[in-house]
Amino acid sequence: MLTVIDPARFRIARTGDLSRDLLVFYSLHGSATPGLDYQELPLSIRIPSGQSSVTFDVTPKFDQLEEGMETVYVRLEPSPLAGPLPNYEIAPAGRAALAIILDNGSFPTPGLEIVRPAQGDQFTPPASIEIVAAAYHPTRDIARVDFYAGAVKIGESQVADLDPITGGLIVHRFTWNDPPNGVHLLTAHGFDQNQIPVLTSAPVSITVGTEPPRPVITIVATSRIAEESSVPFRRMNLVGEFTISRTGPTNDSSSVFVQYSGMATSGVDYLSLPRLVTIPPGSVSTAIRVAAINDQLPEGIETLVATLSHCGPGIDPATGNVCIDGYEIDPAHQSATVFIRDDGITTATLAITRPQDGAAFNSGDTIPIEAIAIDLEGYISWVEFWDGEQKIGDSVIEMVRCVFGCAPS
Repeated sequence: MLTVIDPARFRIARTGDLSRDLLVFYSLHGSATPGLDYQELPLSIRIPSGQSSVTFDVTPKFDQLEEGMETVYVRLEPSPLAGPLPNYEIAPAGRAALAIILDNGSFPTPGLEIVRPAQGDQFTPPASIEIVAAAYHPTRDIARVDFYAGAVKIGESQVADLDPITGGLIVHRFTWNDPPNGVHLLTAHGFDQNQIPVLTSAPVSITVGTEPPRPVITIVATSRIAEESSVPFRRMNLVGEFTISRTGPTNDSSSVFVQYSGMATSGVDYLSLPRLVTIPPGSVSTAIRVAAINDQLPEGIETLVATLSHCGPGIDPATGNVCIDGYEIDPAHQSATVFIRDDGITTATLAITRPQDGAAFNSGDTIPIEAIAIDLEGYISWVEFWDGEQKIGDSVIEMVRCVFGCAPS
């Protein structure tokens, strides 16, 4: 199979005296990594005497990885040399240029990325922050981009005269003047020529001014068991509970997105839960109650994992995902698990999750087998696998950090 790699080409031009060589310096930015995603570049280039411009190529490296769209942002920099070579000034309007790297030229993946500023950049107020976004789609023009700081729209860019030479790449720019102090989570939301939402970028966190101590949000399972039925006991069914807590001031409310995963299914095994949870003013925590649904099916113990996130679905579908900043999520307490059981006495369960019942294989195939082992009062460290009456293997976990049940084996 022949792999065709097309390089991106940049051109650096000068005006004025052409009688001497001019050494020009530049820096490389963007999501693509020099040496990994494209061949290394020297970070300076010489314009020979008598010439007004010079070109250089950014040549991708074929790594066989599916990475989506990646960006290469080239920015001219002042010369660090005092002489004897002549110095130069940089035209503000032509200081930077952008190219993208695509995995597959035949079936390229659309992408939208904030290229500037970079993750973690800090700005001193009063600031004017240039936001640059690269938008690419093989069949639709991302002609408009809305820029957000958290859930607040701060501006937009609309390109009317599209350049056919760029082949689907559209560069959007917006200058955010006098942003408020604090940490801001920037995102870009792209729309096609029919104003239909198409893409949302990954968030980029920046800081304006001195960053104050940020609240830290955690989640724990304060009631770790939810029951479909309390049988054989004559009592109310146990209800699971997640508690989301915060540090710092409580003058205002704090909202955080929650993503749910695990073996249990929303609306089938438990009542639906909120995706956006708010700690009200004056409180340091709030609770999410997990009520199990009695579906009359013997299922063993199922897991419900709640994970905190800065980003989640927006109320307005046109804006796609929205992000909330202003706090940190404790990585050691970003997720918690509630266990849903059929009755009031089951404390352990073991189920083969792979392969599925009825799966077919060819003779000689290697068959991976996975089992989920849960013990509410300890952990199951040794599982044997059997084919009928013949043992075919086992799995032993010698060292386990176990909190309220363990999986997988």
